[in-house]
Amino acid sequence: MSSCMSFLKQNEPDLHQIATAWPDLPDHVKETIVTLIEVAGVSSDASEWQTRMQAI
Repeated sequence: MSSCMSFLKQNEPDLHQIATAWPDLPDHVKETIVTLIEVAGVSSDASEWQTRMQAI
């Protein structure tokens, strides 16, 4: 997990900030973030995510 967070901190600082704050966010904020991702049409399919990460 720490290597993933290190990667995010260096390459995706906004995502790192979200991941770091996530455990302390109220549920309604988490639900809003997930909804925004879904509305944007971004896939939550893990295999697609892994493919994208390998391309980096």
